[in-house]
Amino acid sequence: MVAPARVQWNELRKHDENFSEVLFRDFGYSLFAKIHEARGSGKLSRYRNYLQDRALTRMENLSQGIQDVQGVVVGGMQVDRLKVPAGPNEYATVRLRYDANYTEITQRGARSVYVRQAWYLSRRAGALSPSPEIVSALGCVGCGSAVEPAPDGTCPHCGNQYERGEHHWVVTGIHDIYSREVGPPLTSKADDVGYDLATVMAPDLDASLAVFMQAHSNVDLTKINDRLSHIYFTLQKAWSSQDLDSLRPFETDCLFQNHKYWIEEYRRQGLQNILEEVKLNEVELVKLRSDKFYDAITYRLRASMVDYTVNADGDVMCGSKRKSTTFSEYWTLVRGRECGDHDKGDGACPNCGAELKISMAGECEYCGSKLTSGQFDWVLSEIQQDEEYIG
Repeated sequence: MVAPARVQWNELRKHDENFSEVLFRDFGYSLFAKIHEARGSGKLSRYRNYLQDRALTRMENLSQGIQDVQGVVVGGMQVDRLKVPAGPNEYATVRLRYDANYTEITQRGARSVYVRQAWYLSRRAGALSPSPEIVSALGCVGCGSAVEPAPDGTCPHCGNQYERGEHHWVVTGIHDIYSREVGPPLTSKADDVGYDLATVMAPDLDASLAVFMQAHSNVDLTKINDRLSHIYFTLQKAWSSQDLDSLRPFETDCLFQNHKYWIEEYRRQGLQNILEEVKLNEVELVKLRSDKFYDAITYRLRASMVDYTVNADGDVMCGSKRKSTTFSEYWTLVRGRECGDHDKGDGACPNCGAELKISMAGECEYCGSKLTSGQFDWVLSEIQQDEEYIG
């Protein structure tokens, strides 16, 4: 199989100086989850400005006989096709390939579904991307209001009418690549198939790093590595104990909701996935991207651990208590462009310095700062498997 070519976002940025790959990926994750949840709750009209008629009809057809859609978890999203026109008033198109799980509630009960879907999106190339707080909210593309738009696209809050695709991305088509009914595979463990694959390095890494260092003259790459290491070990400990409170400050909302779903599923099934002898053997910088709002750094991690799952009686359902397994993944950290280094440590709020206590909304309980947005320190935004990562 020929790997998809890297998407050249700079071609779109020639028309739209506000475009942020970080924000677009966050938007893509939110888009999939919220649209599927809306088809379950009968509220697809809430997102009519993000769905062309054909895509809206497709979602409505998928809603037949469905009373609710719960637990939407996007395991992976790959941007594998981008076409950017020469003129700013022509339309750019992009294809997103999702691998996801969700639970559909019907009269006959609940069923867990795994899907691989291709979503086609379009937008006027010269449209200026909305500000970060509006991009992923999927509200009015002008004022950000969550009020359902009128059938003609008029926002009841600000009174403006927005043609679909003129100011923000709109879904033009949705196609199933693969779909099957399946329970969450919690008592089986797939072998790592990507550990020995060659590292995918961004061809412009040296140039991007030089630009980054020039923009942040006081940055210390060692501190970023230390931050990554702290997040890595915090995640493994929080996962094993099924207590994600300690992890909440270090992940974006989308990634945290993913981990939260699986922990709750383990609990629901009376299982616990235990990770011991956790090691981080190698960290390699592979990609660095900067835009108007964010810096994003991707590392390849090579690690090992003892990984096994037990039931309520302590019986091992899969894995081994004695054998350590190796694996490799690509982790991406993001941080706001205006954010600088601080000396408050990982156990304190990077804004006010108080003991790190954070709500499930990602806010410091003392100063109310939204810590998981990356505006105060590096946070983990994405974990990609070796066989899926294309750079």
